[in-house]
Amino acid sequence: MNSEEIKKRFSHDAFCKEKLRDPDKAKELAKHLLKPETSILLDIDRLQIDPESYVDDELKQLFADVVYRIPVKESDEGIVVYILIELKTSNYKWTVFQLAKYVIRVWDREFKLAETEKRLDTFLFPMVIPVIFHHGETAFVAPVELKALVRVIQGLEDYTLNMTSLLFDVTPLTENELPEDIRLAAFLMVLQAVFSDDTKQKLLKILQKLLPYLHLAEVQKDWRDDLYYALTSAKNFSPQQCAEVYQKANETGVVTMSPVLIDQLLAEGKAIGLEKGLEKGRIETLIRILTKRLGKVPPDISDKLYAIHDLDVLGQLTDAALDCQSLDEFETSLNK
Repeated sequence: MNSEEIKKRFSHDAFCKEKLRDPDKAKELAKHLLKPETSILLDIDRLQIDPESYVDDELKQLFADVVYRIPVKESDEGIVVYILIELKTSNYKWTVFQLAKYVIRVWDREFKLAETEKRLDTFLFPMVIPVIFHHGETAFVAPVELKALVRVIQGLEDYTLNMTSLLFDVTPLTENELPEDIRLAAFLMVLQAVFSDDTKQKLLKILQKLLPYLHLAEVQKDWRDDLYYALTSAKNFSPQQCAEVYQKANETGVVTMSPVLIDQLLAEGKAIGLEKGLEKGRIETLIRILTKRLGKVPPDISDKLYAIHDLDVLGQLTDAALDCQSLDEFETSLNK
């Protein structure tokens, strides 16, 4: 992989989607998200990744980032429960509204299928559990209830459409709150690490957690991916620190990377480091333009900007910052 391929595959969004679509991690996450008395009703071992969560960039606004389809135990009617996961690294105010649209899309698809199969007389919509999966510099504080985004008139509350999302915020998780599954726990730990002021030490802690399992090929792959992800997306992790972490891994006596692969990782890491410097400069300039023209830039916008690794996109957003008349108008361009 060259630096462009690495940056694309190991951006926050792409890395999370790849890991959450891994069947083993998906099953463990579903168990962790749901209360024991709820998960026992579902056949999580038969969980499927919904194909509609694999879409191109032009259609991504129509779909949740990751969709799980789980059969209900002891059901002869093919009854299923959906889990819709929306990934966020910022406190985007309208997240729960996005999820509400995804729920309607799932229901619309199921309704059309029942109509085609001529079973509308007995059809009921499946349950859909909307999940906000957040990791970032600060905890998620945007609304999780749809009604919070509605101007509700006193006395008309009963007629207001409402939906509550399940919030899974990785940012404030303590070690005791991590799942028992080692691979899922390590994945959540690296999501915390990339926003940490001491990414290197966080990665060494992950290495210690994975150490008893590093003889397994899938765990070695997880560890390699963690290093690539940290190099690509962490604000405070340099190629030199990556080399130091690799050396520590080597001292364990378990070979997780060939010398050729680590040389490639560090070489590409240096290229990524140079590009990250350019990106940071572009983003800081963009924020200064917005601040001077439109006032203080809120954290949810700045967080999204710092998650962008494409210089062309940053150039387009700079043009938008010079032309737009409000921060809301700029945020609309940012969310496209």
